[in-house]
Amino acid sequence: MPQKICLFLVLGCLSATTLAEDWPTYRRDPSRGAVTSEKLELPLKNIWYFRSRQARLAPRHLPLRPESTKQFGSSHQEVLPEHARFSLPIIAVGDSVYFTSHDGRAVCLEARTGQKRWEFLTGAAITCAPNYAAGRIYIGSDDAHVYCLDARTGEQIWKHKPVTDDRWFISFGRMSSLSPQYPGSSCLLLLRTSCPLPPCHH
Repeated sequence: MPQKICLFLVLGCLSATTLAEDWPTYRRDPSRGAVTSEKLELPLKNIWYFRSRQARLAPRHLPLRPESTKQFGSSHQEVLPEHARFSLPIIAVGDSVYFTSHDGRAVCLEARTGQKRWEFLTGAAITCAPNYAAGRIYIGSDDAHVYCLDARTGEQIWKHKPVTDDRWFISFGRMSSLSPQYPGSSCLLLLRTSCPLPPCHH
């Protein structure tokens, strides 16, 4: 059965003066525990929403994975890879919300208002959530680079290409390096040791 998707970033807030616990990476921590000690009082109230420019390209409904994909360890409740480009992987730290998108952007929004603080553009799609550590945002792009940005301003601190291969191919209608970068939990562990240039490889 088709799954209807929502392409709005919505934030519920209990109090205008209280900040929630940080969620600095995909599923909150390097072990991907996806657990927080926060307690929410229901019902939540919609304070604001943010509509991504990707929304205008998305189909009204997205088909789910077929049952046959279960044998490969994929949940049939997940959307197909070619439709994942309409998602916005999100993290939240302090009074900021950060997300990446398949049009190559990393974006920071003010958590209280949803207003955009900064936007950074890479050379290809960004398919994974950003990572936050010590005032910096780390993202991997399909352009084969890992980027380090100032979390407050979005200015590039450094970028690193851990491979020499310059070959590209078409992936779901977009150009991608043969060595797309996905900074994951192993990279985050290195960041916690203050490594100035983490060797993040795909």
